[in-house]
Amino acid sequence: MLPLPANRRRRGETKEQNGCCTVITNELFTWFSTTESKSRENFLTLLHRPYRTYVLNAETIGYLREHKFAKKWQRILAQYQDIHSLSEKAWKAFMQVN
Repeated sequence: MLPLPANRRRRGETKEQNGCCTVITNELFTWFSTTESKSRENFLTLLHRPYRTYVLNAETIGYLREHKFAKKWQRILAQYQDIHSLSEKAWKAFMQVN
């Protein structure tokens, strides 16, 4: 479909933009969100709405091992299991110190 000429666009419409629609559904509900990203981080952010959480636990370390992250980081991060943070600022501060 061709875009409408500028003088025929509806209010609020601008140039074409690609977005990603995430759909989470089961037999009881369906939820949609449109964002600019299709990354894992974006998906997890959508799941954690309205609060974004940061967690470092045994599952995290297992994920790092499974995906063959550098052993150095596996060792370092394994020392800090069960870290939970509710803000990006606090998480980044923790990561800078450690």
